[in-house]
Amino acid sequence: MRGILALATVLLAGFPLLSAAGNVPVYVDGALERLEPEARLLGESVQLPVRAFCERRGWKVDWDEAGQMAVVTLPGERVVIPAAAGQYVEGCLFVPVRLLAAALGMTVRWDGVSSAACLSRPLGPRGGPAEAPPEARALSGAINLVRRTFTSVTASGVNGRRPLDNEYYGVLNAFDTGTNLINDLNYTYWLAEPGEGQWIEVQFDQPVTVGKIHVAGNAEYVANLYLQGDSEEARGRTAGDVTFASPVPGVTRLRLTFFMRQHRDRLERLAQDDNTCRATDYSFLGVQSNVQVDDLRILGFPPPGADLTECAPRLYVPPAPLPETKPEK
Repeated sequence: MRGILALATVLLAGFPLLSAAGNVPVYVDGALERLEPEARLLGESVQLPVRAFCERRGWKVDWDEAGQMAVVTLPGERVVIPAAAGQYVEGCLFVPVRLLAAALGMTVRWDGVSSAACLSRPLGPRGGPAEAPPEARALSGAINLVRRTFTSVTASGVNGRRPLDNEYYGVLNAFDTGTNLINDLNYTYWLAEPGEGQWIEVQFDQPVTVGKIHVAGNAEYVANLYLQGDSEEARGRTAGDVTFASPVPGVTRLRLTFFMRQHRDRLERLAQDDNTCRATDYSFLGVQSNVQVDDLRILGFPPPGADLTECAPRLYVPPAPLPETKPEK
């Protein structure tokens, strides 16, 4: 593993000292980067969003909650980026461009003419840029399959037994890419009943090829992919992202079953600080015990000839079970 980034102040030689905040163009190997969020001037340095920049390269980014650091998986090694090396802006970790470039084995310079940061990747064995990792090559050209006309979704329920299409907590909110603002409050998540075994199911009108599952939220999950011909492929309990070594073809539906993971541990840590109390005594703290899914994306390849218009998925409400009938006496 490459060494942890130093937390000392780094001199940005060749970079102007700036104090105003704003977006900054970034070029990698001569190509303009399209980042969301964009690179910014923060304080006196140009800073990059760690996750957006690394995932665009095809590198996996995991968050180590205990160590408060991002772990970037490169081909053959991992890079650790402590949160203390940067700062949070709108929920994203930004790190000075020279720190991030040095950690990732890249070079960086400031172009005063275009007022842009220019980064270069290390050269590969044939003199060109280093080859992208297999995961990135396998997902080249993939789209978010959920927000399409050929997709429908459903779920086990909504907090408080509300309708699945509830504008505040309904299942469609997990797929709205952060646009569900009501009275300036963010309701861009699906909120389910507390406990384990809550689920979201995605159905496709025609079989698709799935390469990656992205889940942001407070729960672990098990992914079950149902294939054409009634076969099934399962991925064990995990959190965050699942990238398949080879994209899975013929997927007709996909179910994610969620299990709470964070809050019990937090309560137990609080109880350890005060040995006169039990974890259950801290329930008044209002820690969210519901299953919350902030963002769910399924990246892959659509069926041939499909309409690729991006839109919210359709809501599929399972029919209510028929009432039990007792035989007449």
